[in-house]
Amino acid sequence: MVAVATYQTSITGTTPYADYQFGIRGENQMGIGPQAVSPTAQFNFNKASGGTEVEDTNYNNTGETWMIHTFTSPDDFIVESNPRDFSVFVAGSGANGGGATGNCCDANLRHPGGGGRGGNYLLSEEHLSVTTHGVTIGTGSNKPSTLGALTSAGGPAGGGGGAGKHTGDGSGSPGGYGVTTEISGTSIGYCGGGGGGGRDNTPGSGGGGGVGGGVGRDGAGSGGGAYSDCCSYDNGGSPGGSGAANRGGGGGGAGCVSDGHNVTTSKPGGGGGSGVVIIAYRTG
Repeated sequence: MVAVATYQTSITGTTPYADYQFGIRGENQMGIGPQAVSPTAQFNFNKASGGTEVEDTNYNNTGETWMIHTFTSPDDFIVESNPRDFSVFVAGSGANGGGATGNCCDANLRHPGGGGRGGNYLLSEEHLSVTTHGVTIGTGSNKPSTLGALTSAGGPAGGGGGAGKHTGDGSGSPGGYGVTTEISGTSIGYCGGGGGGGRDNTPGSGGGGGVGGGVGRDGAGSGGGAYSDCCSYDNGGSPGGSGAANRGGGGGGAGCVSDGHNVTTSKPGGGGGSGVVIIAYRTG
């Protein structure tokens, strides 16, 4: 029986478009064997800089090394070498949630707000030229993000906003799902729709969209809740929750409102979450 040994080695610091050959020979107690030479090979990987850079040595459990650039504010993405395509995700900001209007003391005048839809996005493989690509990040209600000439505008829309609860007591509708991607090395949902505002039998909490508000999806804000008897409480509704920063989710709709004295007031919907640009490429 012949024993066979297996060895592995790694190569670092290669230069794109350079030719490499590798020689190997065996050695044992009988001496050194003849050298075997590999075919000529090149190790061509992209090289770039900009944004927050993270090297992932086991990208999405592939065993491959990738570089990930994340942009949460305006910056430049500088491509130095581009033998391969880049994985690109460009997400715009989500739309603001609707404000609640009317008067909770009058069943015919209760109008919780609907959730804002998730931002548009671009998720694709792109050949980026060797140059400086400007990056902008969408902020405010439904604004695009860009990477050079690439833009989230005109891309698939994120999840739809959930409807506010306009008849009977209860929660607003949940927002629609956006898009889930592993481009950052982790599976994360983006561009979900905000939850609709509610008219619930339990007090809701402000800001984050309390009990009675519809659930926000994939980074979106939840809808605001409302007290069971708005006439018994000052400011009986709650604002919609805002979308998470750099997730492109819609804002939540505000819950049913009243100032406790039969006077019409209003509550704001949550703001849409800001956009993000993520670029990833293999480096080894």
